[in-house]
Amino acid sequence: MVRFVASLLLNCALAAFAQNAPLSLALTHANVVDTRSGAIQQNLTVVVDAGRIAGMGKHLKIPAHALVVDAKNGYLIPGLWDMHVHTNFGDWLPGGREIILPLFVANGVTGVRDMGGDLKLLQQWRAQSEAGRQIGPRMVISGPMLDGPEPRFPASVPIRGSDDARRAVDDLEAEGADFIKIQSLIPRDGYFAAAAEARRRTISFVGHVPDAVRASEAAA
Repeated sequence: MVRFVASLLLNCALAAFAQNAPLSLALTHANVVDTRSGAIQQNLTVVVDAGRIAGMGKHLKIPAHALVVDAKNGYLIPGLWDMHVHTNFGDWLPGGREIILPLFVANGVTGVRDMGGDLKLLQQWRAQSEAGRQIGPRMVISGPMLDGPEPRFPASVPIRGSDDARRAVDDLEAEGADFIKIQSLIPRDGYFAAAAEARRRTISFVGHVPDAVRASEAAA
């Protein structure tokens, strides 16, 4: 069943991608899962128009121009979010655009929080997905991570102290990062400087509790 639902989701995405336009889509004979109550409404038709659910019911009128997909008694749930991904991570994750992005959609993940990667490239991928030129999820992006003087991972900014940290936060905010991601080796003064600068610029500040900082201090 999971394999069928994944195939259904990817086929719908491919159809929308091929038309490169807002798509009216009708899914028939679908079992819709209410994720709040756990109830399952069986054998429904769901109509999606221009990216939004326009109607749901057993005897729903299907627009004449809609693409009709028979769900064949499969299950529909709201799109999932994966809140910690690395879609692009230097040479560690090749093929992100061609492989990873479509795989999210194929498995029902329609939104991701990318916790470290090449900011400009990820922003390009997001724009291509939003424009219908690439199959992929919605994306919230941090860009490179703030780590110690000798980072262990690709897509990292080396932080030697408070000046580096403030500069990194300023640069990322100016370049359009959605939030700031912290790694484990950032020095203590750099961590607190980055936190203060992020607060000043009202940009979210997330990630690891560094080795040099207590969890209680990070929470505060």
